[in-house]
Amino acid sequence: MKTIIAMLLALAITFSSAFSFAKGNEAKNAPKAPQSFQVNIYKPTANALNLIVLKSKSDNIKITIKNEPGVVVLLKYTKGIESFKQKFDFSKMETGTYTIEVKKGNEVFAEEFVIN
Repeated sequence: MKTIIAMLLALAITFSSAFSFAKGNEAKNAPKAPQSFQVNIYKPTANALNLIVLKSKSDNIKITIKNEPGVVVLLKYTKGIESFKQKFDFSKMETGTYTIEVKKGNEVFAEEFVIN
């Protein structure tokens, strides 16, 4: 189990160095980075987003993706796992700016991304 966590952390560090978002894609008024969990996001293609969340097994995390007007287009909860990894396919979504939020209690990670 420790090996898996170590591998995920190494993978997360690798992904974090490969992030490439267009200028101005920082979330508006983004809160301070969360202290009790780690979030890594990268876009392998123009219409996809990979998300990795590393957290304590007991932590419940809420993942929300909103479109530009603020309408929730995806809502997901994680529970009882130490890490969460998912690839989101947005090929059927409208072109535009979206915001992903990962929330645990009062801690929030938020970042904007563009679907072409």
